[in-house]
Amino acid sequence: MKKVIVLHDFDGKPYFKALEQVADVVYLNTRPFRFMLRDLLKYRRIQRETLNSFFFLFKLPFIRQQTILLGMAPFNIRLLIYSFLCKHNRVLLHTSWHQWQGEVPFEYPKPLRGWLKRAWRHRLPRFSGIVAVTDETARSVSQFLPELTARIVTIPHVVDIDPINADAFEKKWQQSPNRFLFTGRLTAAKGVGTCLELAEYAATADPELEFHIAGRGEAESQVTAYQRGLANLHFHGFISDREQLKSLMARSHFLLLPSRKINGWEELFGLVVIEAMSQGCVVIASDHIGPREIITDGEDGLLCREEDFAGKAKQLIDGLSQNTLRHARLADKALAASRSYSMNVVATMWSGLINKF
Repeated sequence: MKKVIVLHDFDGKPYFKALEQVADVVYLNTRPFRFMLRDLLKYRRIQRETLNSFFFLFKLPFIRQQTILLGMAPFNIRLLIYSFLCKHNRVLLHTSWHQWQGEVPFEYPKPLRGWLKRAWRHRLPRFSGIVAVTDETARSVSQFLPELTARIVTIPHVVDIDPINADAFEKKWQQSPNRFLFTGRLTAAKGVGTCLELAEYAATADPELEFHIAGRGEAESQVTAYQRGLANLHFHGFISDREQLKSLMARSHFLLLPSRKINGWEELFGLVVIEAMSQGCVVIASDHIGPREIITDGEDGLLCREEDFAGKAKQLIDGLSQNTLRHARLADKALAASRSYSMNVVATMWSGLINKF
């Protein structure tokens, strides 16, 4: 298989499982000094990937004839270093950012922001191509630099867990739908407070309903405080085991994603959305750019304006017993829609792209 070097701002492994099916993927990060400090504080030793990333940075002028996928947020100053790889290598930029014409997503001094935008406009044409996670991202990049349009391809994230089987799906939805799930970062932007509000409402409206929360973050103490007072609220902490997460989703009927736009951020292409759909869940999400591209409202999921989310979810809770068949049909169509993000489908997209070079 062809070797592909994935250079990522963070940990790229969750996003390129499909690429691993068709290429020999080597993961490195673009911030080796920061990761060295993290390793020493967290692990008391420097991880091999961090060391390799450090050496890669210093060997950068001598690297030749490699296929490199750069996962870097737009207008980051580090592009001025890593774009030199374009001279002797095939370099693709991987991005999910949807506001290329908008603000710089970093707290750089204002004069530097404009300069960085101009620098990116100058450097991006050197790239062999742009891989956008969503069509909206592809459109935004094209508007930012129209000359790149022919080199932009959309490849979504992948569902790397097996879908729920037909028997398990049927058994789940033959029961009275009573399990709501939230999984992700426990922050205000992710809307965990709305999930707690709904659990509190359901404790009175229908005590048989269960609310399950999995994740970690700044609101963890708030979640545990609510858990102590609500018998219907179950907190699982952070779940790293993929099979355990799949099992929790497969037993749940609804996934809650009440994201809120904060400081220019909104929900992009959430892996959790397609994962939950693959397990036969009805996803109820804020009408943000990511969920909007995945979900067809009222057909394979439900989208709500964020200010209406709690009210609409309470209406759903009140009418659960009268709408079981409708929700089961939504879940069935969600399961079917999730196949567009299956390992085979997305791996084929990656294969078609990297084999061009």
